[in-house]
Amino acid sequence: MWEFAEHMEADVKRLVEDPDTGEQAFKYIRTGADHYSLAFTYECVAATRCAYNDLSSYGWLDCPLPPDSIINMRF
Repeated sequence: MWEFAEHMEADVKRLVEDPDTGEQAFKYIRTGADHYSLAFTYECVAATRCAYNDLSSYGWLDCPLPPDSIINMRF
C-alpha cells in the first residue's frame, strides 16, 4: 500500500524557462519510481475511453461529448 502511494506522489512537474527564448513549459522531474502511477493513469484513460465507446455505439448517449473532453484526447 505504501509503495503505491509513493509511486503516485512521484509525478512532479516543474515550470522551466528557456534562457534564450524565455519560453516556459512544464517538465516532469524524476523524484522516484512512478511505475504504478503511470499504469494507473493509463488504465483510467483506457477505461474511460472504452466505456464511452461502448455507450455511444449502442446509442445510449444522447449528446456527444465536447471535442476538448479528456475522453477525446490523444496522448
